[in-house]
Amino acid sequence: MNLNLPQYKDVKPLAESFRKAFYLPKAKLFRDSVESDHISTMGNIYAAFFGLCPDKESKTAVIELIRRKRFSGSNLNATFSMMMFLKMQNENELYWSLLHDENAWLRTIREGGKRTFEGWGKDSKWNTSLFHLFMSSGIFYLMDWNVENILDFSKDQ
Repeated sequence: MNLNLPQYKDVKPLAESFRKAFYLPKAKLFRDSVESDHISTMGNIYAAFFGLCPDKESKTAVIELIRRKRFSGSNLNATFSMMMFLKMQNENELYWSLLHDENAWLRTIREGGKRTFEGWGKDSKWNTSLFHLFMSSGIFYLMDWNVENILDFSKDQ
């Protein structure tokens, strides 16, 4: 992302260290820990969103992970990064499919929410907040704000 400011630090060595520690070349995905080969959707969403995928095959593997897991693998914290990564990769069909998913925002609306539940439904978490501003981000995904060019972190590497 270019803010027209001098570069704070050379991120290439940090990105390479991250890849060396967490990237599994066989799987083309990132593991969650240096002590385990467990692969989570959320961990890969963040890595992909911040431009840490080493190649196109890795980005494709993350997209396929999202396609399989949908919102069940992102949790609410990773939803913004997941949707923006899909937009940046021009994965418009999957992007719009997720926006129209009956088990996500549309479920929240059916249950009387105003896009602010903490989970997708009242029964999704024992202590689900029915007023959680984080999930109001759905409106950003419906706007045409050129996000694929604004948030492409990989251009800086």
